Amino acid sequence: VPRAEDGTLTIVNSIVACQTSANNFGSEVINGGDVQSWFEGQDANQTLTPADLMLDDNGYTPLVGSPLIANTQVGAFDGTTNWMEGWTVGINGGFPTDIDNALSQGLASDVSSEFPEITDKPVYRLTEDTTFTADVTLTNDAHWILNGRTAVGNDRADATILYVQAGTTLIGETGDDFLVVRRGSQINANGNATAPITMTSIQDAEGDAGQFGGDISDDNSGVLRYIVVKHAGKTLGNGDELNGISFAGVGSETKVEYIQVHQNLDDGVEFFGGTVNVRNIVLTDIGDDAFDWSFGWTGRAQNIYIQQSAVGGDNAIEADNSEFDSDATPLTKPVISNVTIVGADGTNGVRLRAGTAGVLRNVVITGPEEYSNCLRVGSDSVANAESGELSIEYSVVACSEDNNFGSEAISGGNVQSWFEGQTGNQTLTAAGLSLATDGFTPKSSSPLLGSGVDSSDLDSFFTKTDYIGAFDGDNNWMDGWTVAITPSFPEDIQNALEQGFATDVSTSFPEITDKPVYQLTSDVVFTSDVTLTNDAHWILKGRTAVGNDRTDATTLYVQFGTTLIGESGDDFLVVRRGSKIEAVGSATQPITMTSIEDVTGGETTIGQWGGLVLLGNAPANSCGDQEGEATADELANCG
Repeated sequence: VPRAEDGTLTIVNSIVACQTSANNFGSEVINGGDVQSWFEGQDANQTLTPADLMLDDNGYTPLVGSPLIANTQVGAFDGTTNWMEGWTVGINGGFPTDIDNALSQGLASDVSSEFPEITDKPVYRLTEDTTFTADVTLTNDAHWILNGRTAVGNDRADATILYVQAGTTLIGETGDDFLVVRRGSQINANGNATAPITMTSIQDAEGDAGQFGGDISDDNSGVLRYIVVKHAGKTLGNGDELNGISFAGVGSETKVEYIQVHQNLDDGVEFFGGTVNVRNIVLTDIGDDAFDWSFGWTGRAQNIYIQQSAVGGDNAIEADNSEFDSDATPLTKPVISNVTIVGADGTNGVRLRAGTAGVLRNVVITGPEEYSNCLRVGSDSVANAESGELSIEYSVVACSEDNNFGSEAISGGNVQSWFEGQTGNQTLTAAGLSLATDGFTPKSSSPLLGSGVDSSDLDSFFTKTDYIGAFDGDNNWMDGWTVAITPSFPEDIQNALEQGFATDVSTSFPEITDKPVYQLTSDVVFTSDVTLTNDAHWILKGRTAVGNDRTDATTLYVQFGTTLIGESGDDFLVVRRGSKIEAVGSATQPITMTSIEDVTGGETTIGQWGGLVLLGNAPANSCGDQEGEATADELANCG
């Protein structure tokens, strides 16, 4: 209470909303009032009911209009991204249970007998060229085969929602099998980091899909979240091919995030007009252009990672206003922020052409010696570049010197002078980017960090950043749900067994059969960098220490998917002052530290192993005699 009264204990911008109002607050007296008056008297606090919070069925995600996200975010969730997905236990999200799936509605048949090699789930084939005219689900208890053109709704009629459950796989057998969501209908495909929705050999085909376009800029075609589309595409002839995902006249109320297209025959994603906004897009080994826009797209995009393929790739970004009329309106003018492009031999970087406008920020483009032009501006877009309708700022071009820029003339100069004359741009070498071994994560010394611009000043869609590229150096938002991308881990540092700090004790644990079991030396102190790899289980023996106190600065690297085991309360891991632990798991492969009983199937309870201790150099008030302000000597010798 004294801390609450003198202001050293505060709570602001918060909400209390218990089911029984009598349970909202305790009975303590503060400043002559009670806890409720103390709470409500502080900045931006509210006392509400649970119904006022407007939460999703899962009980914690705020819906549109919720007071939790009306201004600044209150609570742990922003209504868009659930950071718990994929690695926690005992937490569930919602999926409609009152809508029958396509098999139950008579729109599919069981064809499991045709696919004896698929044994994990039954296989259901949808009716040929079916059109869903009532809400329907595709559930994750089966594999679903598309059969010709599968349509959600008719054009501006029979408004229908297709719900695709997390972990569901949709399969196309030929390039003629594709899924189309027509005007006025929606798809709600909401995967998660451990159970993404996979569409393999499936395609949005604009040629036979139907009509698109209109005057509803905030049109809503549903939700695409944690979707992996791979091995799709088809050549139709006359230069017309199918894209991984085509967004044709899609409106801004459609939610699109955490999408990967992998090894598509033609473009990865392409926007044909529309206003849809997208974020967290991964495009890998695409056969033609990775990220393509035209015909008046005016949406926003943030966090795009492009990994090009030398097999058949073309442009990382191909941008047109209209190939038929470069002056067509509405003018194509998207706003793009935070893009990382890793080029491949024989492919191209960013190609701005056919009258496109747009704002590009925080873009890094890099490629090998045989990369063909990091940045080009076509002749039909030069006028927009000169007028400022087309701009690129706070970005880095880092290809080989001869291949950095195209040869078009802009404002009496060239593409390079136009680029370098805009705010915050740099021309560097690939080596100068200081990237991790994965080729996209900036190290702490990278010039990409701290050199970007906050694009939220342009539009509230954007999250605040201060770095160039799609990654901040600490958080890899691709972990756990994408394919063909591997988290970085040092390959030049031997593990503890190889360095003589552990022995193979697998024979002592016959019930552990998935990996060998290595036991660390009793009370070992690591004094040089070492790894614990995920090809074994590692047993702690006594006090396992990383470094000595403020000497022998050492880093312990623990690989994603690794398990550390203690056999008793005397077994623990301590990281001493001046040393570090780099334990970077992922959503699907977390690092687990547990007891031997948990691993061997024994009875688990509290106190079965010691735990993890990190000892740092920051101040604490438990040093010395613990009275008054600690002296420098007491702070340096705490504990």
